[in-house]
Amino acid sequence: MEESRSSTPEAPPQDLWSSILDSVSSTRSIPSKQVLILGQPSTGKSLLASALLQKPVSDGDKDESRTDFALGYDWADVRDDGDEDTLARLSVYTVPSDAKAYTSLLPHFLPPKSTLPHTAVVIVLDWTRPWTFVEELEMWLRWVEQWTKGDGSREVEIVREENRERLQYKYIYSITQSLMRTHSLPLRT
Repeated sequence: MEESRSSTPEAPPQDLWSSILDSVSSTRSIPSKQVLILGQPSTGKSLLASALLQKPVSDGDKDESRTDFALGYDWADVRDDGDEDTLARLSVYTVPSDAKAYTSLLPHFLPPKSTLPHTAVVIVLDWTRPWTFVEELEMWLRWVEQWTKGDGSREVEIVREENRERLQYKYIYSITQSLMRTHSLPLRT
């Protein structure tokens, strides 16, 4: 006996396209890393950002009287040697000065809870005014400390502690490796 087949195909699940898109996006997600460049006007932040992103410096960036608005942002994809696969996305944020109008915007673009483990902070100083180094460093470090505290939630404190431990481990590891190279000691495992 022949089994009768339905002339209409079975209806696909309601979220078929959503599940397909979700699976593709999760397998192709590109890790994102951020660099936050802090400094006063005319200290070379734009030049540093261009160098990090391996992009040419535009003529507007060379102009000493350039005006910065809010936050600077640029990005580049980090590719493998064959230039085929994107390994990561590097985002660079620049803050024009320590004015509260600028620094208060950062937590909205770089919330510490989610970005702290993937963000490097660079403080750029004006080498034509070395007598301001200590004061500027203290000011920016206070701001960084405040930013990393975020909203003071327990989740942010956990992220800070994990980063502190990771940094301590990398520091100890690099010192150990340096000592072993300097004194030609065999590595014990």
